[in-house]
Amino acid sequence: MPSCDLAVIGQHQCLAIEIDGRAHHATGRGRRSDDDHWRDLTLTHHGWRVIRFWAHEIQENCAACLAQVVQALEDE
Repeated sequence: MPSCDLAVIGQHQCLAIEIDGRAHHATGRGRRSDDDHWRDLTLTHHGWRVIRFWAHEIQENCAACLAQVVQALEDE
């Protein structure tokens, strides 16, 4: 099973949080790489929920990113 940047195990779900830099995770058109899509599919297949952020999103508005994570955990 693939690894992730941060894993949160809740009572009813497992949440994989990925923080991606464009240099390693973006295609020439600025979209996520095929490897990232396959990783998401694999994790989802194994019952994980995946949330992805670009690194610049964390730098520019960490509070909004954190709010998304908290909301995902509350949606359990």
